[in-house]
Amino acid sequence: MGYYDIALQGCSVGAGIESSLGFRHIFLTGKDVAMLSAGKKGNFSNAIVSGTNKEALTEASRAGARALIIEDMRIDRSLIDTMVKKGTALCMPMNAITSKEGMERAKAIFLMKGLFDYVKGKGVHVSFVSLASSGAALCSSMQLIEYARLLGAEEQYARYSISTVNKAIVNGDED
Repeated sequence: MGYYDIALQGCSVGAGIESSLGFRHIFLTGKDVAMLSAGKKGNFSNAIVSGTNKEALTEASRAGARALIIEDMRIDRSLIDTMVKKGTALCMPMNAITSKEGMERAKAIFLMKGLFDYVKGKGVHVSFVSLASSGAALCSSMQLIEYARLLGAEEQYARYSISTVNKAIVNGDED
């Protein structure tokens, strides 16, 4: 089983870094998969779409986005129902945890746990990614698994997420 991560376009990733972190490949937004902001004009089909506006995220899911990043991590039942119907994954970037300190980090973990628990119960596929902007901010595959477990995922699901779900977001299929 190969593990995959998704990082931001400017992140410098080489084959040596990928293998040392335990990944088969680290995909880059803008190169391997489009990443767009909800509410902006664009083709959301097959893209990762991020934002806080629930109506715009719902429209992106209806338009064929492969994954959504709900930046404020707040549960919106209507949005989640649309994601279930359209097969849109939820992308949970670990930089929401790793880039914060103290109470901000605790709040992020609390909100992410609640969101993960709710969407998992509804049958939405969840993707755990580092979404790093630099090589220093990348998480290893084991770190992603442990962060997923911190948020309530069982180890088997965490491994499934960083292998099958992350690859499917970029390639559009599940092996």
